[in-house]
Amino acid sequence: MVDEDEYILKLSRYLHLNPVYVTAQEDKTDRERVQFLRQYTWSSYRSYVGHSPRLPFVDYEPVLSLVSRSKKQQSAQYRRFVEGGIRNIDAAFVEAREHSSLFIGSAEGDERAKENYVKMLQAYDRKEDISFRQERGHCSVDEVLTASQALLGVSREGLLRRSRDGMTRPVTAYALCRYAGCTQRAAAEVMGGCSGVAVSLQLKKLHEQLKSDKALQKLLARLERRLT
Repeated sequence: MVDEDEYILKLSRYLHLNPVYVTAQEDKTDRERVQFLRQYTWSSYRSYVGHSPRLPFVDYEPVLSLVSRSKKQQSAQYRRFVEGGIRNIDAAFVEAREHSSLFIGSAEGDERAKENYVKMLQAYDRKEDISFRQERGHCSVDEVLTASQALLGVSREGLLRRSRDGMTRPVTAYALCRYAGCTQRAAAEVMGGCSGVAVSLQLKKLHEQLKSDKALQKLLARLERRLT
């Protein structure tokens, strides 16, 4: 999902410049790279800039209308815009692309996209739990929450409070599923204000953080000893 005219244009330029940002083109001059781009047939770029007939399955107007209101000047203006990045790709755009897998644009737009993504998944008759594996637990929910509180050093309210950052909720979700035998939807209901999908994303976040965070690894090891 993409928001804002600037990002739409940068996305289009980024895609069209992909053929010249490969190892084989690294040592080429700007002139050679431009020539290669204009001759590259496995792209819609040639038809965007008027070097080949337009493709029937491509809607050109949304992008071209952003570079010029004059239809006669659109192709030339777009060519100058794209080829202006033949050597230096948009670093800000690449950073925005890597920041979120759902959205490219402002921080506010990114937040809206995440909320809409969760709502969309929830609309599928809550079927996301079908594939969720429920692990057998031997602790009560209260025991798990009490142990998590103690190890994380937060109150019960702090344990369940929604937050965009930190590991408190991911660890809590993990503990509920691992030691209390909760499904991800059941864990979401205990934690409040989220869905099974949100819990799944939190567990994924925890898994990624564990790869390099030794303090988190030790915390989960202490949680394991406490609850087993």
